[in-house]
Parts: sequence; C-alpha cells; structure tokens
Amino acid sequence: MSPPDSDANLVGVEFVLSDLDAALIFMDVADVSGIQETVIRNHKNAHHAYDTVLRLLRNLMPDALQQQTIDTKLALLKKEAAGSRTAILSGVGTHPCETRSLTLVALRHCPRTALS
Repeated sequence: MSPPDSDANLVGVEFVLSDLDAALIFMDVADVSGIQETVIRNHKNAHHAYDTVLRLLRNLMPDALQQQTIDTKLALLKKEAAGSRTAILSGVGTHPCETRSLTLVALRHCPRTALS
C-alpha cells in the first residue's frame, strides 16, 4: 500500500475518530432507551460505524497517538456491545450479521439470515 496523501490521511483519521465517537453515542442511546425499535436502530447504527471504521483504516496511516486513541475507542465499543442489554453475537466472517457483534434482535431483521 502506498502512503496516503498527508491531508487526505489526516481528514480520514479525523473522520474515523468522529465515527467512533458517534458509534459510542449510539450504544449509549441504545443502552438507556426503553423503546425496542430505538435500541435496534442504534445498535445497527453503531455496528455500521464500526464496519466503516475498519474498512477505512485499511487505507489510512494514523500516527502512534491517533492509533492508540482508535484502539481505545474500538475496545470501548466492543466492551459496550458485549455489555448491552440484549444478547450479542461475536465471530469472524464477511457479513456484519455473521461477524463482529450484533444483537439477536437486529440479526432477526437482516435479510441475509434465516432467523426471521
């Protein structure tokens, strides 16, 4: 991989950090909501942000401090997902419904799964 343009890299890393912050907010909203649809929607939004971050990081070169911040936020996001009020699935695969973390409720709404 060739090094990204420094301006593009900086903007990309800042976007990744912002997306991680948004994902953490989505998890917080899901955690305090008493409305199941809100919980499902915010878990899906957090999961989408997580996937976006992982995809973008393949083309970015954060400096050491940025990488540490990204790693810390990713770990916090995973911890919050594991501690959410609904059952969380984890694994390795190619589609979000088969991988990473996703609530069973949200999994039932995915067109690629047979849980519907």
